[in-house]
Amino acid sequence: MSAQNSRAKILVNAFEKQIEVANKALEQNRFKTAEGKISVLERSLTTIKKKDPEFDTSFLEEKLEGLKTRCGVNKTEILTARKESRDAFDNKLNGQKIMSKFLSESTVTQELADKVIAANKDYRGYSNDVEEIIFRTKSVDRNLSRLKVNLSEGAHNETIESHFKVLNSKKLFWQTAATILPEDAAIVSASKKYNDFSKTAGSFEDVKSTSKAFQNQKLADKKMPTAVITDTKLESIFKAAFNNESKDTNWDRTLLKINITDRAWTIIKNKYTGAILGRKQFAAIAFKDNKNGECRLYINYHIYQQYNGSGYNDFAIGKSDMASDSFLCENVNK
Repeated sequence: MSAQNSRAKILVNAFEKQIEVANKALEQNRFKTAEGKISVLERSLTTIKKKDPEFDTSFLEEKLEGLKTRCGVNKTEILTARKESRDAFDNKLNGQKIMSKFLSESTVTQELADKVIAANKDYRGYSNDVEEIIFRTKSVDRNLSRLKVNLSEGAHNETIESHFKVLNSKKLFWQTAATILPEDAAIVSASKKYNDFSKTAGSFEDVKSTSKAFQNQKLADKKMPTAVITDTKLESIFKAAFNNESKDTNWDRTLLKINITDRAWTIIKNKYTGAILGRKQFAAIAFKDNKNGECRLYINYHIYQQYNGSGYNDFAIGKSDMASDSFLCENVNK
């Protein structure tokens, strides 16, 4: 009896379509899909037999057995090869991630450097990463010059330590780059430059000592800006303004010396109407911070007198345009 004449013909046709789907899945090595069809087909075969007991299901059983056999043939080899292929892809992807981190991290650790050296570099974008490393060699001299200044002229240990960490990170970056790209002369040269400078700079304690010596000498060489004019009356205005500012800000400080650094007042006008608003005068002022006993220096202290319509107010408001600098008390009169 053919499927067309059987009372279970709809089920038979569905069975054969499912067999076809399973076989196509096997052609694509989708074993789970094909194997998933087996239990469905077995239930379908049981239903066909119940629906039409006289129908000869032997050819369907043969197809089902053939499917089961094909599901087992080369499955282990194929799945092993697939896993190896997937592992290889994951290995390449991991290598790409490691290189991306290497190029983007502000601080390169030894752990990251070791991973870069061991990483799979057979991914598609590796040549672009190499080009990026080569491009960075162009800024090595500029970055090294800046580091040399920062390390030798740093004013605070915290800042010096930060720059010292940058040096070690950069040195490790270029050592790693030279290890994976030893054929590129520019990269090898960059690594050598950082290694040489690191040897010259020495330890962190050496760097702190060098910086401290520089700062001490810089402080010893600092002198007050020379006065361009001498004007007792003007100096008294500066003194009053400075002392008033000290009082207003509750800063316990003592004025030591005033050197006027402008030959004439600077007139301040309204930028729209041209009307006179006031005038400014500038001076260098040395003073002592009584709280800690240190002397300090304002390079550009200014006073401002408001215009009252017929002249300028006798009193002035005093203010520095920038923070004061450390200054040796013995240099006040030098």
